[in-house]
Amino acid sequence: FKSIEKERDEPNALEAKLFRAGFYQSSAPLIYTLCRLAAVCVGFLAMYALLSRVLPPHLPGFITFAGSALFGLACIVIPAILLDRFENSQKQIYRRAFPDFMDMMITCADAGMSLEGAVKRVSHEMAATHKWLGIQ
Repeated sequence: FKSIEKERDEPNALEAKLFRAGFYQSSAPLIYTLCRLAAVCVGFLAMYALLSRVLPPHLPGFITFAGSALFGLACIVIPAILLDRFENSQKQIYRRAFPDFMDMMITCADAGMSLEGAVKRVSHEMAATHKWLGIQ
């Protein structure tokens, strides 16, 4: 099914979420995935270093390793939380700029412009004041 989606140039859920969060590059899914992997590795290594110093030496090494692995896997959600925050901040920007967009669209429609021409004109105007909405 992925090949059919890519033939139609339909974005998958991750690409759509990254786009809504303001990451428009085609390499954004790869970078996001690498960030998730890096978060797991850094979380594992940091917890392993901490637990190997804090825990008594008579405990088996498996406990240190297992605790570090669990913490590392828990770190996989950190990039997802950050992505959700970016997406919510973009939504706030869109909500603030949308009334201006609609006012300009109505003005262009009242002036007799076609829908396509009005959208093009308004997007150019919005790019100056509300950059993110103009890009959309």
